[in-house]
Amino acid sequence: MKADIAKQGSDPEGLTQIFDAQVMHGCKVTPGLAINMDTFRKKTPLLLGLFVFLDDLNQNLVMKKLFSFALMALALASCRKKALPENPVSNTPIDSVGAGTMKVSFHNKVDSQDLVLNRTEPYTAPDGDEYSVRTFNYYISNVVFVDASGNRFAEKESYHLVRAEEPSSLSFSISQMPSGNYVAMEFLIGVDSARNVSGAQTGDLSPDYGMFWTWKTGYIMAKMEGTLQSNGFPLIYHIAGFSKPYYGIRKVTLPLSTNAIVANNKETNVQLNANLNTWFAAPGFPGFSAVGIITSTSPTSSAIADNYVQMFTIASVKNP
Repeated sequence: MKADIAKQGSDPEGLTQIFDAQVMHGCKVTPGLAINMDTFRKKTPLLLGLFVFLDDLNQNLVMKKLFSFALMALALASCRKKALPENPVSNTPIDSVGAGTMKVSFHNKVDSQDLVLNRTEPYTAPDGDEYSVRTFNYYISNVVFVDASGNRFAEKESYHLVRAEEPSSLSFSISQMPSGNYVAMEFLIGVDSARNVSGAQTGDLSPDYGMFWTWKTGYIMAKMEGTLQSNGFPLIYHIAGFSKPYYGIRKVTLPLSTNAIVANNKETNVQLNANLNTWFAAPGFPGFSAVGIITSTSPTSSAIADNYVQMFTIASVKNP
């Protein structure tokens, strides 16, 4: 049989070595027949011829079986190489587990009233002073949603300028958000320190929106401009700064009033109220008459930032 393999000009999958290994270990390729071969040869040429025929036939059958077993072994080895990792979920793209869209909207208010720019009827501050509003802007950045298991999903390139004068800026959508049951939302009021020192930028971080002082002092995190009703004096509050001791960046953490369920190819809506009057609460804010204009960092600007961390509340959650 070994000679027959050599005559074919090839030895697929090392079958010659397999045959040699069987002989070396005393494995009889043709059990029974090999034991009686010499006796049959002595008795008669006819029986010898019959034996040779049967022996060759038997060897061919065994050869075919060996070849089949070798192919099966290779197939099984190939299958093992392609086995899935022990924890395939960690490498699974978001699309394959389901991804939806989270729309975040902002509703600007002064206590229970809707904020309307340049409204004739004034608003009332916590200390009783009346005022009107001409400009109301603030940055929302580094948005994170936390699910029921504590997993955190952070929006990429998360910088949004909300401007009361521009309705399209009052909402933004986060696409490709993993499906899940979300219980809380986190974000910064303002722009993180890294982006404050990153040079000229585009999009909502463009200096063209008037929310940037200088490369040294950075972005205005939140801005309110208006008029004091009693005397017509201007009210200007530009809250900025990205380094201590006086800085305007504040972190907000909000448990969702209802769990936000993100489903595959569906849109979930979370609406927040932003109450301007929280800026002017005592004891941090001394009153319009005492401080009507802030255009640099100061203890009062930092006190207003401490106040506006309370500005946001969850108004509603609408699941698909």
